[in-house]
Amino acid sequence: MLEKPAVKNGLLLAAVWIVIYAAMYFINPELLFNTGISLAISLLIPIYFIRKAILEEREINEGMLSLGEGFVAGILVYFIGALLYFAVQGVHMFNDAKFKADGERISMEMAEKGMQKVFQYTNIPEEEQEKAIAELKANPPTISPAQMVIGFLVSLIFPGAIIAIIAAAALKKG
Repeated sequence: MLEKPAVKNGLLLAAVWIVIYAAMYFINPELLFNTGISLAISLLIPIYFIRKAILEEREINEGMLSLGEGFVAGILVYFIGALLYFAVQGVHMFNDAKFKADGERISMEMAEKGMQKVFQYTNIPEEEQEKAIAELKANPPTISPAQMVIGFLVSLIFPGAIIAIIAAAALKKG
């Protein structure tokens, strides 16, 4: 099974993500909630492993690879990597109450900052702004297993499928 480039590279992707996750957690857990860092990690690392798997698959097929074969290899890499990474992240999140609370606190802060930016560019009366902030504080964002599953499924489309189709189109031969 590990002879398959997509499986091997999917496992490697998961391993790299998990090592980075652990390193960031031990350096400063708040790094895990930094949107810029998360975006970079979720785009750059999969590009490398998806590209690597497609090139290996093309080599196995003696230089020939269709767009569909390349896409399947690419999306499989992302699926395996993301599934294992989300599983580790979920187990950690729901077994470390302080970490989960920190995540929810940071989500709350980000939501409040986002609302403040919207208020800057709109003519919403101050009374309505205060009401919206009070509503947010009364119903703060929470992190649930269902939200993690939805996050995983969405990530299969962006960035997973997008990276896979672009890489497959760029690297196909035949």
